[in-house]
Amino acid sequence: MKGISEIIAEILIVAMAVGLMSFFYMYYSSSTQEAMANVEQQGKDQDCERNANFMITEINGSYVYIKNLGGTNINSSHFTGYVNDVPVQISVADMILQPGDNISLRLNQAPGLGSRVKIMGDCKLGDEFYVK
Repeated sequence: MKGISEIIAEILIVAMAVGLMSFFYMYYSSSTQEAMANVEQQGKDQDCERNANFMITEINGSYVYIKNLGGTNINSSHFTGYVNDVPVQISVADMILQPGDNISLRLNQAPGLGSRVKIMGDCKLGDEFYVK
């Protein structure tokens, strides 16, 4: 015998081809699933940003009054508060604001004159209000 027989050579070539095809299938199927998941999340984020909107209507002492101006519900437990970019603790009833609903938040300290009050909610959206 001077070399590998033709049958063994063909079996090795087929095995290498099947192995390569399996590798490429696994690689491309996982990257496709990852890309689809990213596209789906971006769509949800854009939908949230388009439909979620609220406004600070008034600040009276340590109370901040907010109105839901968007076309979707907002969870009040997701609100975070800042006074002059410093996080402050807020007290709020845990409820879902329907479009058009109002709610009052209580800051742990009343902001002084000239302070910038910022409330952030769902979808990384928020509103700022300067105390006059």
